[in-house]
Amino acid sequence: MNSALFNSSSRNDYENYISRCDLINKYNIKSVYEIPELDKIVLELDMKDLLNSYEIPSKDQTDSIAQVKAFSIVYMFMGLLPYIRASKTVSSSGRAKTTNLQFSLKIVLRKRDEINNFLFSLFVENWHKLILEDFKLFKNERFKAKVEKIFVLNSLVPADCFFDVNESLSKSLSGVNSKSLKFRLNFSFKSPIDLIDRNRLIKNLPFFWISG
Repeated sequence: MNSALFNSSSRNDYENYISRCDLINKYNIKSVYEIPELDKIVLELDMKDLLNSYEIPSKDQTDSIAQVKAFSIVYMFMGLLPYIRASKTVSSSGRAKTTNLQFSLKIVLRKRDEINNFLFSLFVENWHKLILEDFKLFKNERFKAKVEKIFVLNSLVPADCFFDVNESLSKSLSGVNSKSLKFRLNFSFKSPIDLIDRNRLIKNLPFFWISG
């Protein structure tokens, strides 16, 4: 995700200002504090997703080569060291129960410049590839009577849609099909008030308007 095309902080501030003014005027918002804010972005690579795209299906999540490749993919893509997340799953066959560990690598972006850089990479540099994959961030949903002030947009994004990942897999790492490898993306928003029509406002935030 290293690119010379990333916007400067001053331009990001300007775009945020324009976006806030547009939202206030368009939707008759009484205060800037009522506007949703992107709090963090979580990118996760599940080892199961990696193995599903691996050329050797006999490998499992404890395979050291597969683990190194997963770590390399996330690090080369994001330029950050990922967290290792482990969770237990229980499977049963008759009376016998087996406990398995499921592994994934996770990156959490909280700093404003990191968030803006990732959004620029997703919605500007690589958006044309996402369109070819019929990628949809906003899905039609029925809103509940009570809407949480913290809400998350979830999505699966093919690794093939990111130029940096595709180049790394084709030149440096072998054995992984970038077209079938998926990244799990969570966009976590917060707002001081309950927002029923939240998607409409989020579509007007910087870079998200491209996906609208």
